[in-house]
Amino acid sequence: MRIDKGHRKNHYVPVWYLKHFTNKEGLIYVFDKQARYRSKEILQKTPNQICYEYNRYLMKFPKGEEITVLETNTYGHFDTRHAKTFHLLNECDLKSNIWSMEVVSSLEEFVPLQYWRSPASDAEFQIKLENAKRLEEFGLSVYKGNSNQPSTDLELHKLILSESNMPQTLRPALAMSSFGKSHPINDKLEWRLIDQNTQKPNLTSDNPIIFENHPKVVEDYRSCAIIPIGKTRTIIRINKELGHFHHNIVWQDMIQIYQAHRYVLSSDKEYLTNCIKEYRNRKYESKIDMLRRYVFDIYKNK
Repeated sequence: MRIDKGHRKNHYVPVWYLKHFTNKEGLIYVFDKQARYRSKEILQKTPNQICYEYNRYLMKFPKGEEITVLETNTYGHFDTRHAKTFHLLNECDLKSNIWSMEVVSSLEEFVPLQYWRSPASDAEFQIKLENAKRLEEFGLSVYKGNSNQPSTDLELHKLILSESNMPQTLRPALAMSSFGKSHPINDKLEWRLIDQNTQKPNLTSDNPIIFENHPKVVEDYRSCAIIPIGKTRTIIRINKELGHFHHNIVWQDMIQIYQAHRYVLSSDKEYLTNCIKEYRNRKYESKIDMLRRYVFDIYKNK
């Protein structure tokens, strides 16, 4: 798809996701970790005004052609699918059986895709790209001529990997390479839906997925994780043998503040302000590993 030259807002956190955290006016309070002045660090925005970069997904070619296929076809396809899943999870009766194969597979796609589309992963991705020798490291293959076997020509792989549009192209490819990958340990896990049903709304951020361990291999995207999906609802992936448990929303929110690349988001300014004060006063930044361990230890099958 060709477009006229100019700036396009490419949201690295989808607008449909952000809308689940807005107040009655359709607005969201945004804590900016990079704000120069504390008086300006919490502002009210619409979902369309945050968590985007201009032309992040745009592919440009030497003759001036600009193509938006990643935005419209790739991310657009998955965003349509995932938006339906998150809407269902936010609106369903907690007692209903909502864990169909369609819902679970949608979540398994969302996790790695959201991880790699966020600027929080930019440095990690750049290192991976600089050290890569083969396209297979991103889940892709290259074929020469009429051969039905992937090429092992490292010079060809190097040439393709150095192409200017590769960073944009390889991010979703890397995410999709993990789809369907499993591990015996992960097969013992399942998704659970929690509704806090309190006056304290969830925080989320521009890096919303909380992993027990930072992903290092593709199987890690299907390990234990926590995702705020709305003002009062959270999904967690835990041991399927676990019975009743207590979910600590405050600890979850502290981790969101820590791992946010830049923006922490809430529908409630007072609660967001109090969380930021709590985070700073208790110096949680230096205790985050301990806090993460406490959060996930609750979900271990005793």
